[in-house]
Amino acid sequence: MPNRCRTIRWLALAVLTASLSSLAVDASAQLQLSRFTIDGGGATPSTGGAYTLGGTIGQPDAGRLSGPGLALLGGFWGGGVAVTGVDDGDGAGRPLAFRMESASPNPFSSRTRIAFQLPRAAVARVALYDAAGRLVRVLAEGPLAAGQHSRSWDRRDQSGRPVAQGVYFLRLDAGRDRAHQKLVVIR
Repeated sequence: MPNRCRTIRWLALAVLTASLSSLAVDASAQLQLSRFTIDGGGATPSTGGAYTLGGTIGQPDAGRLSGPGLALLGGFWGGGVAVTGVDDGDGAGRPLAFRMESASPNPFSSRTRIAFQLPRAAVARVALYDAAGRLVRVLAEGPLAAGQHSRSWDRRDQSGRPVAQGVYFLRLDAGRDRAHQKLVVIR
């Protein structure tokens, strides 16, 4: 029975491959689809005018979209980097989604950098709490524009005193978006 199931799966895969391959024709004078693979390693590029879009079956976000002054890279085919924003040539790199990056370095002994991205302007608050849930320090509070932001924490509390080594929690609230992560202070 297992061999029969395997044979049926391979047959279905062959039929799907043949069907998809027959679709690889000019859709119009502006758009061309070429090369389909189902082996997990190939791309399905699509070109239309000044734009090219490539992706793989089963990975709808993997691929590259590019054109004059516009580049979008997605998935994990671009050196392991996920899509985080769109750049229209001005270097601004507007984020596509809310995201808080891992603090760097972490663990740390004197200073760490906290970076985050806002896809739209929002009233934001970046705050640190100790393991008991007590507020240690507010790093940012108020309206922030859409885009890339970063703050650093010098291991000091709101009064300017150095905090003890241990575990601290960073919380980012920006409009309806929320993120948190654990920071470890050493030495």
